[in-house]
Amino acid sequence: METQLENEKNLKICDYFEKITYVLPTSDIDPKWVLEIYKKNKSKKIFNKEFVNYSDNQLYLLAETGLHSIDLSFSFLKFINNHLWPIYCFRFIFKDKKSREIEGYRIFLPTSFPETDLFFSKPIKIILFRNNYIVSHTEINFPLINKDVWQLIDSSPPKQYIGDLIAAKYFVESKMYDDIKDSIEENKLRFNWAHRLEYEASIAINKYPDAKREEEFPEAKVAYSHTIAKEFFKDEQNIFKKVYSFYANIFWQKNDKEINNPIEELKKVAIEIPKNISDFPIIHLEIISDLMRLAWFSSMGTAQGNEITSINDDGDRKKIVLKNQLNEKCYDHFWDRIIFDFPFNYDLLLGSGNCLANIKNFFMNIPSYQGDYEEGDKYIHDILDEAMYLKQWTIPYKAYVQINIGNIKAIKFIELGTSVACIFLDQESHVYPIWFHPKEHNFKFIYPPYHSIYLSYFDQYYNNKYGVPDQQNIDATDGLNIIEDSDPNVDIDVEEYLNTKCLGLEILLASIIRDFWVVEERESVFGSSIRSPRVPMLKSDLNKKIVVYIPRIKYVKDLQESHKELNLIARRSHFVVGHLRKAVHASEAQIFLAKKYNIVVPEGFTFVRPHKRGEEAQERIYRSRSALKCINALDIFENKYSKDDWFNYERNVKGWLLKNGYVVDHIAASRNGDGGVDIQASKGEEFLLIQCKYWHDRKVGPNIIRELIGTLQTFPKGSRGVVITSTEITPKAKELAIENKIQFIERVSFSEDISVTV
Repeated sequence: METQLENEKNLKICDYFEKITYVLPTSDIDPKWVLEIYKKNKSKKIFNKEFVNYSDNQLYLLAETGLHSIDLSFSFLKFINNHLWPIYCFRFIFKDKKSREIEGYRIFLPTSFPETDLFFSKPIKIILFRNNYIVSHTEINFPLINKDVWQLIDSSPPKQYIGDLIAAKYFVESKMYDDIKDSIEENKLRFNWAHRLEYEASIAINKYPDAKREEEFPEAKVAYSHTIAKEFFKDEQNIFKKVYSFYANIFWQKNDKEINNPIEELKKVAIEIPKNISDFPIIHLEIISDLMRLAWFSSMGTAQGNEITSINDDGDRKKIVLKNQLNEKCYDHFWDRIIFDFPFNYDLLLGSGNCLANIKNFFMNIPSYQGDYEEGDKYIHDILDEAMYLKQWTIPYKAYVQINIGNIKAIKFIELGTSVACIFLDQESHVYPIWFHPKEHNFKFIYPPYHSIYLSYFDQYYNNKYGVPDQQNIDATDGLNIIEDSDPNVDIDVEEYLNTKCLGLEILLASIIRDFWVVEERESVFGSSIRSPRVPMLKSDLNKKIVVYIPRIKYVKDLQESHKELNLIARRSHFVVGHLRKAVHASEAQIFLAKKYNIVVPEGFTFVRPHKRGEEAQERIYRSRSALKCINALDIFENKYSKDDWFNYERNVKGWLLKNGYVVDHIAASRNGDGGVDIQASKGEEFLLIQCKYWHDRKVGPNIIRELIGTLQTFPKGSRGVVITSTEITPKAKELAIENKIQFIERVSFSEDISVTV
């Protein structure tokens, strides 16, 4: 019924326009003038069938056609209200008189544009040309239009919009499928980006009702008079457009060296406000923050939805190309699944060819934690304490762990300094990243399932499943607080439900990380396989030699309380946290160790490293026990894969160092895990940073030496670099090593004891 009424309305509009449309002689127009104007202005259009407009006290619409002789079939005006930029879209459909071939052209007229005023106040001329001659010359005289037509066109634009014209054009185009069917597939990624940007803009704008804005702006003017934001609030007219444009220009219209850090810019504008203004309206800080993030995903920032710019820890940026890199199946949902926040380390975590997993499917099919929530949280805390204090190994760089948990088929681990990136992959290589920060005992869900966007996924799932009427107008964070489990008569708090899922993931991750860091005989926990075909991978890793670590366990049921076998509670008191202690001065060894734990030793203090009190024999027992095996929901199964010699190689290097009187620490000291520093060792005043390269099919080149030279610059003076490898070192690498006093030992297989003294 609704579609029928819409069609009837559209037919009436076309009928009105037909009465004010006049065909004029083509000889009235100079082709050379038309061609010159077209060439000068055609870069402003973004669609092939979009008019070039030119105004000189009258509006001209120019387009290049492939038709020979033309009849105007019909014209149609529609107003598309949105929060990007409210736009009138005027469409013309032309037919070739002989072939009956059809071509459609359109003009986008944003509200508040001078061309829009001309469009409605004076006759407009539509000119189509082919090569060097005019094919069609038509005039539409809007001042003669019947006033009844305006009752059929919604022309009440919102008071606030963000003013992204390119995004608005894609949004409008996606709504006008009549004559653009060929461009739907081509622009699907951009259409979805524009819809998401519109959605986020509408949320930002609708947070602030008119009455509240009117009431708070006078206060904001006073508060913001001390910041550069004062320009935004001088005039209440379209503040959102001003703020959005301001940040889009800051982020994207300067040279890379001049672009400001978005977080620092937020501090300048909103946070560094005189603290004595107690009645400052916090709601305006939210305006700035929301629009900054939107500006990052603007048409300039995303190349109209085709790119994401990643921000790395060191402040560098990297453009991630989406179009032609993503699987086309991802075009429909890529932008739906992204949270509009600054994409820190996006290139590392997701890369150019991967899409986020469907959050609903991901969390519906992973194990829940079924025990006492506080006990589960304590278990994570205790097992991470043990992992940190007994740590002796690194996680192999970009290690893939094969594991079968619901939709999860693999987890990729990247150890970066003191943090670990954990990237879950499903069978289609869709990803879900979680950061682990040992220092804070914290797992950070970059895309939290309890975000309002994802809550709506769960709500939609359960509504569809049990036939609950759709509630489109309720707030996602307040109204979507109930989901139904397998029994539709049982109500469950959605955040509580999702928290049990998150806790289950955290227990699994903590157990795997603990095994990588602590277990002495790691081949008893992990087997390995080179590029196992059954393991999904990030697209960026598909052509690389990847070692997949296969835990000798499988998921069988929901996670229960599972810390009894490790006896963590009884052993908790034996762990001594690393701390500062007052002293006259700290030795180089203590400064060296503090740096390992990312601690700066101030004047008048020394560093006491984390350690465990207790019998050495007991420590060895727990070093050999797997946390994964202690989770009740996991069963051991036979490992068909051979053990990884990489484990043995580093253990042998460590054993040789201990035999020679060194105190050994084992930690990644660079962004590349074992690609930077594998082992730190000290003896008296001697400090060694050691790279272990267990390679068979390639030699150690100068890049490895350079990497170690760079790492040495960040450690105390006198630290020495050493490379120990199973292969050979190239002549150029040796020359560079000798020049920079890097020692090296090559062709070390450990079939015999090393006789060379470092």
